[in-house]
Amino acid sequence: MNLTQQELETIEKLAGLFYTPKQIAIILEIDPEMFEAHIRSETGNTYRAYYKGYYEADIELRKSITQSALSGSSPAQTMLRDIQKQSRISE
Repeated sequence: MNLTQQELETIEKLAGLFYTPKQIAIILEIDPEMFEAHIRSETGNTYRAYYKGYYEADIELRKSITQSALSGSSPAQTMLRDIQKQSRISE
């Protein structure tokens, strides 16, 4: 899939807003099945742009949750504990 640098930047931006691959494909007027296949392939610029945007936004979200948890927010503490459990390597 040959995408322009601008399209890759748009993918990164929209992934950072947690749009699904299908939603991004529709916005960019790209075949959704082909776009999703490129992301599932786990290689190439499309995959990297999508997950770079997604993970960078996720980092900011986790920072915000952590700050709220440290400030005493009970819901944020619960969310942070759940994130911690999910990210732990099996012992």
